[in-house]
Order: sequence, then structure tokens, then C-alpha cells
Amino acid sequence: MGTIQEELLKAGLISKERAKKLKEDERAKKFPPKKLPPKAAAPANKPRPQMSQPPLKPVAKPKLAPPPAKPVEKIHEHHLRTLCEACGKTSPDVEYYQHHNRSMDKFWLCIPCADDHNIPDATRQTNQSLQAQKRMFIRRYGATKVFKPGAQA
Repeated sequence: MGTIQEELLKAGLISKERAKKLKEDERAKKFPPKKLPPKAAAPANKPRPQMSQPPLKPVAKPKLAPPPAKPVEKIHEHHLRTLCEACGKTSPDVEYYQHHNRSMDKFWLCIPCADDHNIPDATRQTNQSLQAQKRMFIRRYGATKVFKPGAQA
């Protein structure tokens, strides 16, 4: 079942041209043409640039200062990193693990996150927390790495 115009056209009561015109009239009623506002004329008192004028010279750009260097994570030995990148919590036993676990792209991890992601303690590079320095640092996954006494990375 089609529109009334299509049915009248099938019955032969109106011609194709008449059906086309009715369709256009319907469309014009639904979507009237938009009238655009008139364009503003250029002010008469401002002279137009002539082609005979010399071209503009390029302006020299001021030299920018180099971008600031990235902040250093650990400036002094007494600064400790306590934010675990994996869980976002602060913990006193956050250490740097140089692991190759592709499911984890974070490297500063607390003990529970390192255990949960099965990262061996042999990849631990720092000995910064008090637990690690006093050899109270115990991992549940794998053997715990032993640093030399007094060594702090």
C-alpha cells in the first residue's frame, strides 16, 4: 500500500507530472525554503587594498624557550615513593619492579599488587621502604630478593 498519489497514478486518474507536482507541493509545505539575511556591505570610508601595493613581509617569530624538563621522581635520598601505580593507594612498601609482564604497564607497585600480578621479586630494583631495609619485606609470590646490607637503590 502506497501513498494516495501513487494509488491515483496506478488507477490512471492523475498523470505522472501531476503526481510529481503534488509531491513537491507537500514537501514545500513541510520544509519551506529558508530566507537568508542580506549580506552587509563593506564600509565606504575604508579604501580597498590595490594590487599595486607591495606584498607584506613575513614577520619573524620570537624564539620560544625550550620546554621545561620533566620533574625528577626522586631528588633526594630521603624522598620515598609511597603511591602504588596499580591500585592508586599509598603504602609504605612501594618498590620499583622492572618486570616484563605485558598485562601490567605499571612499575611502582606495593606488595599486594606485585603478588596479585605474579611479578617475581627478582625484578625489584629498589630497597627504599623501611620494611625492605630491615629485611622484613616478605613476598607471597616467589622468593624475596636479598639486597646487600646498607644498599639502597
